[in-house]
Amino acid sequence: MTLAPLTQERLTNFLTTSEELRFAIDDDGEIGIPFDEVIVWITLKEQLMNLRGNIRGDAKLEDLPRVVELVETCNRERTGPKAYWAVGEDEDGNQVVHLAAECTMALTEWTDEQLKNFFHVSMGQLISYAQHLTEELPYLVEKEEDQDGMVE
Repeated sequence: MTLAPLTQERLTNFLTTSEELRFAIDDDGEIGIPFDEVIVWITLKEQLMNLRGNIRGDAKLEDLPRVVELVETCNRERTGPKAYWAVGEDEDGNQVVHLAAECTMALTEWTDEQLKNFFHVSMGQLISYAQHLTEELPYLVEKEEDQDGMVE
C-alpha cells in the first residue's frame, strides 16, 4: 500500500467532504474551525499535524489559582490534550488568562484511516476539555455569531 503525504489540499478536502465542517484559512495557512467553546486551529508542518484549541474567552486574573489547578489536572489525568495557560491582555488592556490545549501527531505519510482517527480523537479531547473548563468557569465563553470567511 502506498501512503500519501498529508498536504493542506488533502486535509481541506477531508474537512469538507468527510467531516462536512466549516472552516477558514488564515494568512499563515492555519485552518480554523469554530465551535461553541473553542476554536480549533490545525497546522501542518513537514510531518507534523497539530490541532490547537483556543478557548473562546479569557479567565479572570483572580481565577488564576483555579486555572492552574484545572490545567495541571488535565495534564496529569488525561492522555490528551496537552493544556496550557498564559497571562495576557484583553482588547481593553486588562490582564486576563488565556487558555489553550493541543494534540500533535508526527507521521511522514498518512492513510485516510489514520487521518480520520487522529482527527476524531483529537477533536474529542479538545472539545471535552473546553466543555470541562466552561463548566468550571461558566463566564469563559461568549457566543460569537460572526462566521464570515468560513468555507462550507
